[in-house]
Amino acid sequence: MSDSNELGTIENVRTAEYRAHMEATIQKGICPLCEPDPKINVMICQGVHWAAWHNPFGYDHHHHHIILATREHKTEIGELTPEIWADLGGWVNEINNML
Repeated sequence: MSDSNELGTIENVRTAEYRAHMEATIQKGICPLCEPDPKINVMICQGVHWAAWHNPFGYDHHHHHIILATREHKTEIGELTPEIWADLGGWVNEINNML
C-alpha cells in the first residue's frame, strides 16, 4: 500500500500512545486494520472475509472493545459485497457467544 490517505487517519485518536502507533504504521505503508501488529493485537478469530481482535487502545470503562475488520483492504462501505455482509452476521453472533 502506498497511498497513506487510504491507510488510516489519526484525527480521532484518543491517546499519545495510539497516535504514535498509527503514525508509525501508516508511515511504513501498512494499513493497521489489514495487517494488525501481532505484538499488541490479540486475535479472537479469523476467517475468509473478517478478522476480530481486542483493541489494544480500547476504552477503560468498557469490558470489551472488539475490532472487526475485513481481511481485504476496504475504504468505503460500498465496497462490501453481499457475501461479505452476510458473513458479518455470523461473525457477530460467534464473537458474542465467545465473550
